[in-house]
Amino acid sequence: MRDKMKLLSLIVLFITTVISTQVSAGNICGDNKLEKITICHAGSEHNPHFTNICVDFAAVHGHLKNHSHDSVGACGSTSQSLNDGVVYACNAGVKHIKPASRVCYQRSNPSLSCNPSACESGQSCDCVCSGETDGPNVVDFMKYNGRSFSNVDQLNEIENDSFWGGTLQARTSTYSENSGQIDSEGFVVATHDPSNYVLRNNSLSFELGSELYGTEYFVDLCWKNTNEDYAGEFEITPKYSYRNKQLFGQSYVETADILTRTDVECTDDKNQKFNLFDESWLLFPSQMSEILPQVGTVDGVSFCRVRHYFKENSNSFRPWETKAIEVSTSLEVVLTEDQETPLDQGVKLCHPIASVPGNTNGMTNSHGRRRGNGNGNGNGSHDPGLLVCQVLFESNLAYEQFVLDHQDSSHGNSNSSYSVNHEDDSRFTSTRNCEETTGLTMADPVACMLKFATDGYHHDHDFVIGGNGTLIIKENN
Repeated sequence: MRDKMKLLSLIVLFITTVISTQVSAGNICGDNKLEKITICHAGSEHNPHFTNICVDFAAVHGHLKNHSHDSVGACGSTSQSLNDGVVYACNAGVKHIKPASRVCYQRSNPSLSCNPSACESGQSCDCVCSGETDGPNVVDFMKYNGRSFSNVDQLNEIENDSFWGGTLQARTSTYSENSGQIDSEGFVVATHDPSNYVLRNNSLSFELGSELYGTEYFVDLCWKNTNEDYAGEFEITPKYSYRNKQLFGQSYVETADILTRTDVECTDDKNQKFNLFDESWLLFPSQMSEILPQVGTVDGVSFCRVRHYFKENSNSFRPWETKAIEVSTSLEVVLTEDQETPLDQGVKLCHPIASVPGNTNGMTNSHGRRRGNGNGNGNGSHDPGLLVCQVLFESNLAYEQFVLDHQDSSHGNSNSSYSVNHEDDSRFTSTRNCEETTGLTMADPVACMLKFATDGYHHDHDFVIGGNGTLIIKENN
């Protein structure tokens, strides 16, 4: 049995792209809020942070005018609002299988094996052997800060120390100490659910103190598609490298004969897992040489996990002196250049107008307040003085053009003719028309076209009268 052991530490450093946490689910207007509309709001013009917000129709013009990155519809529902998704470190694992037999070497020359049975009784023997119990072979462990999350919005907090309070953990490679944390490959893992688990950048380290080489470990980087219906085609580019912490002598990579490989597993939009990329073991290259696995592109997927494996291929004793390397990993997932436009459902608009030509939009009560179309959910007043225009914009862009093509005398926040005349608008649904959602009688589409002109609309969209009294508005080319 060896009389001295020291730890060999491997520090794994994670670097993820900044764009990875710049998308939030936010607040999408459901069918219980038909009097409002969803905007994908970018926030800062110079460092967009896309999030969904639910706003009144009167606010749409101001958003589109004053925020060049804003768009109508949920983030990721149109070609203009597709995003790259979110990248994060998500899992790690370690294992050390007990060697099939003991290893013996000459104390005076560790590179030479020996047979302890050859030592004569009562005499000093130069032959030293590894232990016979599990302990000397499995005292390897990993340390990290890690925690679960329930939605991607929480990943915007990963730079805050408070997000990581009480999350420091350590796990050995010993199975008996980690029941419930062993995966199908025999690794002791940080989590069985990497899609909803995040490791703090730069927090993961493997400290290997087993008597013999033979440890295997991995690190996972994950990506989530945050676009609506998992739209978009993406190029996946992982890369990793290492550098020695010591300036002289043989490196850990050389003495341990480190092998490495990358595996990529994804989940499609039907929640079926498939293997996107796998490769055979290869020698870890020279220091500072980047490894760039050629993963390729994915389309219509919700999630991908990129795993980098490392294996000590040597079966000899671990050196007594402490050595260390630092491994840097990064994962970039970006939209490919030529994107197919996601299916655009357009905007289904209910616009109340006065039933008597020449009156203003809506009517006022004795207190001067507008008397509109109820709350957009079927609770209208059946006011005989109002009718409702049912308008279908064939795309979100057609609606954005329509909004901006209104007279605008505002500076800064919007006081355009759109905001003034469309504050009582609401939406209809695929199952309930404007009469059902507002309680008002449907207006003639021609009357609606004329009313738009008097309300300040001043461009030349293609208007088509469709079935069921619907006015269809196409994009202005």
